[in-house]
Amino acid sequence: MCTREELDRADRDPVTMKFLLAAHLMKEELDEARFLWQRLPASLRRHPELEELWGIARGVIQGDPAHIYLPSPTVLQSLVINSHRTRTFRSISRVYRSLSLVDFQTLTGLPDRTAALEEVGNLGWEFYFRVRRTEESVRTNRTNLEN
Repeated sequence: MCTREELDRADRDPVTMKFLLAAHLMKEELDEARFLWQRLPASLRRHPELEELWGIARGVIQGDPAHIYLPSPTVLQSLVINSHRTRTFRSISRVYRSLSLVDFQTLTGLPDRTAALEEVGNLGWEFYFRVRRTEESVRTNRTNLEN
């Protein structure tokens, strides 16, 4: 649907392209986001907000959390970042049985220990010296993923 919207519009203004790029990223359509970026004229690629959003996209595509989680994102960037963070929580829930708090913070972009510990509790995990999933959180996450 996003690509159809892009192709139906004769004017490629930065605002429209910014929202289309964000929509692809929030839907986890990374190839579509990359192709959209490649189709943009050079003049639009130099637009500051599009460049910043593309920086987030590159971080997601390359698996580089340092480029995903910006210190002071715009509202649209926050939506993209939170969408990615939610998918990261799901992935961590499936992949890791235990994880250091520092690694958890790096993968999720949570800025401080307090925010990370709060999210660990929200996920139903426990914190000892490492973040650990509880068996109850495993069952809950499976149920949530199946729905």
